[in-house]
Amino acid sequence: MKKRIAFLASIFIFASCSLEDKKMSWVVPMMEESSMLDTSYRAFQYDEEQKKIYSDGYYAFDQAEIMFYNYLFESQKDELQEKITECKKYILHLSMCFDRHTFFENEKGEILHNVAYLNSKIGHENQIFLEKETYDLLKIAYRLTIDTKGKFHCGIGVLSSLWDDYIERNSREKDIQNPSEEEVNQALSSIPSIEEMEQIFQFHDESNMVEIHYESINPFQITFGGIGKGRTTDLLSSFLKDKSTMISMGQSSLSSYGDSFFDTWNISIHNPGNIYNNNDVLRFEKQGSFSFSTSGDYQNYYLSEDQVRFHHIIDPFTGYPSGIDPETRKENDNVTRSVTVYYPDEENAGAICDALSTALMCSSGEEREEILNTFSAARAFYINENKEGITCYVDQRMENFVELPSESTMNLSFF
Repeated sequence: MKKRIAFLASIFIFASCSLEDKKMSWVVPMMEESSMLDTSYRAFQYDEEQKKIYSDGYYAFDQAEIMFYNYLFESQKDELQEKITECKKYILHLSMCFDRHTFFENEKGEILHNVAYLNSKIGHENQIFLEKETYDLLKIAYRLTIDTKGKFHCGIGVLSSLWDDYIERNSREKDIQNPSEEEVNQALSSIPSIEEMEQIFQFHDESNMVEIHYESINPFQITFGGIGKGRTTDLLSSFLKDKSTMISMGQSSLSSYGDSFFDTWNISIHNPGNIYNNNDVLRFEKQGSFSFSTSGDYQNYYLSEDQVRFHHIIDPFTGYPSGIDPETRKENDNVTRSVTVYYPDEENAGAICDALSTALMCSSGEEREEILNTFSAARAFYINENKEGITCYVDQRMENFVELPSESTMNLSFF
């Protein structure tokens, strides 16, 4: 039995091979610093006077990794290296297309029509032409927003930016400050309702153009923060689907492709309160091709003075991080620390996984049941914490694929 280990902060992956005559391949960090800049584009942002401020570098999906499995024969090295090069270029292109903070300009002065470009036009232009990758994901994100009844919401950009600013500020300053109720309510008011979403978007596939008819003094903004990494694993499959491969976008989203008879993927979901202990995990083992995504409150957060965890997964209905009571600004008694979603190898599986893990973090029990009924192929794993400790709640249909090691401090229950 041969094994290779790749460590992620929230998902721990290793692959094992049962065939003696096959060689384990290597884990490739995709976006090392030297490959994080597409020299055909310059990155820039606008200042308060709408002047362009150019930057020298652009860091994109810098935790992306690809694990090639069982295909390290000499005759295939050149082919795999070509695929790696293609993947690196495409990951960078996708990250630019999905970026809502940064604009990109080529040597002719033409601006890439990405999410930042899209948001700059909302409220000013009705017809907006986009890069194909931006357009396609906007259409997928719109559909998932409708199907989850807004628990995943691609129009949450203003609210996300508000919390991102406070998380970044509080992570480096000692004087912790929370956003005011007025700030939260103003950002919350920018989010279109599901009824409004169905009315204001019209998609034109032949031209990659979206019509957005929305009149408001407080226009919404699009974000792909809860879906972009999953979508990237979907699109990379076009390069790698014929190989035994696992694509990890770092910390949250991964997809596997391979021979379901020979390849077994082993994934460990960490205890959110003990993410650096490789024994305090829920282990998941399955063959074949599938997508996997985890959303949790244990990264990208700050602790308030009274030790309340304010994190980056924002409930589109309350305006506060999931698990926080908006009236008391305290955590619920039984708080969900992380949600993991498994989805079989179907169209847009990575994007669906990514969006559903976010949606389920922001949902109650009945809402979760309704969402999972809509997405019947999905399987959910919840890690909850209360006074009694931490419990992993796992879909009973996954019972034969999970194991809680004896060293783990968590409990295991099936639903």
